Amino acid sequence: MITLSYNSATYTFPNLTDHPYGYDEGEVRRGRAVRRWSLTGIIAREDAATLASLFEAWNAAKFLEDDPARTGVVGATVAFTGKAPGFNWSTPVPCWFSGAPSIQMAGIYCRVSATVVDAAAALAVILRQGEEEAEQAAQLNLGTLTFGGAVVNLTARPDGFTDLPALSLTPSGGHMVTGPLQPTQTRRVQGWVTPANLTLLESWLSATAAVSPSTGAWFPVEWSEPVAQRRADGGTIGTYYDVSFTVAKIR
Repeated sequence: MITLSYNSATYTFPNLTDHPYGYDEGEVRRGRAVRRWSLTGIIAREDAATLASLFEAWNAAKFLEDDPARTGVVGATVAFTGKAPGFNWSTPVPCWFSGAPSIQMAGIYCRVSATVVDAAAALAVILRQGEEEAEQAAQLNLGTLTFGGAVVNLTARPDGFTDLPALSLTPSGGHMVTGPLQPTQTRRVQGWVTPANLTLLESWLSATAAVSPSTGAWFPVEWSEPVAQRRADGGTIGTYYDVSFTVAKIR
């Protein structure tokens, strides 16, 4: 016998026709399986409306919520309790519906099915998938650069050159080099920073651009507005900023 509850609404499945317990299988070999309960049974016709109302109330609450991948919040859940052969879930498990109730006629009864999953475990999988993107960039070992105390975590190789000499043809068809014979070293910085480091970085930009640079100093020549991102790190959602700017080494 399995019971689902949401706010003041409660419904108990009196006659399950199959064992409910199983798993939502993602990448199982990477630990991405989530507890699932597939609820299939025969119920009275009037009970079908009760189950549908419980689902609709939960669904209406979820509709107003932001994506849990960005918030890191489980949000609205239904409480799952009950027993099945070999299993006892006496402590309520907060769940999400992963399959809306299906209702079909079965003589004077209704055959219904619905699926719920462990919400906390499902959220953990969602957040872990988001973390992997940041980890993949970190695995490149591109390192960090520091500007005025602001640490920028690099997502692309920064070193480059500009002001390269140019080739032109002489009347006899030979090449002639024009322009500077020494290129300017640049760093096209692409990466991310924490909010505190963004404050330091913007302070460095304002202070550095306000004075004439000395030889050998790195001077900002391009700047793009930082883009805020919310992503998981260690299972916790935080705000980070993607930054992109270029500095040149003064000759």
